[in-house]
Amino acid sequence: MGEALISVGGDRHVILDPFQDSGFRDAGWEVIRSAQLDGVAMLLRERSQIALPRLAAEGMSADAACVDGVDLAAWKDNLSCVVCKMRSALCE
Repeated sequence: MGEALISVGGDRHVILDPFQDSGFRDAGWEVIRSAQLDGVAMLLRERSQIALPRLAAEGMSADAACVDGVDLAAWKDNLSCVVCKMRSALCE
């Protein structure tokens, strides 16, 4: 995604991952840094239910959004909430 973003002149990739440090020891973020994509990527270590409304209130908009790595068994009640918030908060 980072390469694609840069190839079209994009300047920001927002990543929401509250478990990046505790669950993955920052492995994903370290790969982004080693690829020198941390200049366009921003890691927010908070839950999407918290971050999305805050980002919308700050005036952020997005051309695209992706939900990745969802454990449907654990998220079955939150998934529709997150998708709806993504659509209403960031894609208007």
